[in-house]
Amino acid sequence: MGKHTFASFPLLMGLWLAVSGATFGIAFTAASAREAGAHLQEAPERVELAVPPALPAQAQSTPTSTATIQSIPSVVIVSPVADQVFTSGELIPVVSKSADPQGITRIDLMVNDKLLARISNMNPQTNRTRTASQVWLPDIAGSHVLQVIAYNAAGVTGESELVFVQVQPATPTPTPVPATPTPTPTPTYPYLVVTSAGSLRVRAGPGTQYDSLGFLQPNQEARITGRNLGADLWWQINFPVGTTGLGWVTGNPEFSTAYYVDAVPTVATPPPPTPTASPTPAVGIDFRVDRTEIKRGECVNFFWNVYGVQAVYFQGKGVSGDNQSRRECPQESTTYSLRVERADGSTEARDIQINVRDDDDNSYVTTTVRREDKIDFDNGAQPSEEDGDFFWYFDGDRPVFEKADADENDIKLVALQTGDLDDFQDLDEDTCRAALEQQNQLNVTIALDLMACFATDQNRIGKLRFTGGSREELIMQWHLW
Repeated sequence: MGKHTFASFPLLMGLWLAVSGATFGIAFTAASAREAGAHLQEAPERVELAVPPALPAQAQSTPTSTATIQSIPSVVIVSPVADQVFTSGELIPVVSKSADPQGITRIDLMVNDKLLARISNMNPQTNRTRTASQVWLPDIAGSHVLQVIAYNAAGVTGESELVFVQVQPATPTPTPVPATPTPTPTPTYPYLVVTSAGSLRVRAGPGTQYDSLGFLQPNQEARITGRNLGADLWWQINFPVGTTGLGWVTGNPEFSTAYYVDAVPTVATPPPPTPTASPTPAVGIDFRVDRTEIKRGECVNFFWNVYGVQAVYFQGKGVSGDNQSRRECPQESTTYSLRVERADGSTEARDIQINVRDDDDNSYVTTTVRREDKIDFDNGAQPSEEDGDFFWYFDGDRPVFEKADADENDIKLVALQTGDLDDFQDLDEDTCRAALEQQNQLNVTIALDLMACFATDQNRIGKLRFTGGSREELIMQWHLW
């Protein structure tokens, strides 16, 4: 070999070792580098070759990393379907299904590329698949485009396909021409109308010593055929009503009002009955209720049938005794009393205790309310003309739930978010009380699944959730603490 060959041999060996070390992960040490340099210094001639630099530590051994893949929510509109036709003013539920491994936190309904409704989910991790129903009330005819956008817990959005629907103009309902009512002729003969709250007893003669023949009911009319000569005025009437039979009722204006009586003749009265030692007529009192234990907000039905007595009173008010019933919705434990007055003036009372218990926040009552009826939650959400707390109506095409008395400070209302039944049952009294202290609204716009808190004029806190209805009826779930 020549000098160049021997001089270059150490350098070539060093280059081969550096390349081999980089390939198989073998570290090229500083000592080896110095030894190679010494050989170079001894060589009579220098041959310089380009040696690749050592690879960085990370490049020599880089572990494989797993990139985090962000999921995109899947969204599909289930209803309505493409090209479906509706009528202007018709409430259209838009039903969608959204799914994402991280959970759905928000669902937006877009109509013609504008936000119409939004649902926020309070527990996204436990509700990974969400079915939503959002209401759209179109007021303009033509073609409209619907789209639902869903958000997952990371804020990533997914969009449904566009759904085009058609809205036709509403056909106006022809206004019926009211028929001309036939005037009811005013009777010109003498008659009376029972004005008392209870029934009016009819007797065989003008006095309480005469036998009882039966009763006239409140607001019932009877034709007058005569009057008596005694100091106490009694009217002779046709009884039973509509027949030619005769009976007598007291003329006391506290119990009835008589009309066209100026020409009523005085008639002979039957002789008073001869007292006999006959036993006192048997008295029958059947007073019962369908149940005595209820939850707050529920109602009970009372039934009674009484005979052989002079008068019947339920909770202190005169009532008929023959096969009667009454619905009551106590908000607290209450004792109900039925008191009877016998023919000899003695009285007897029967009492029934209704126990009202509080339930947990999971209980609720479902009620259907007609449009513009006032709602009295303290009386079991029964319609009330005077004591109602709230009512609902349409402001154009917007359904509104509103306080019945805007000046009543005790009645309060505040809207929360939409939610399903689980969300409604989780809503507790402390949350509602805090929301009502922060805000008090005159009214709220009714939306499907919207939850709200309220306070009644009796300072009781409650919650409600709108679950359906039409332009004439509203269906809601409610609970009163």
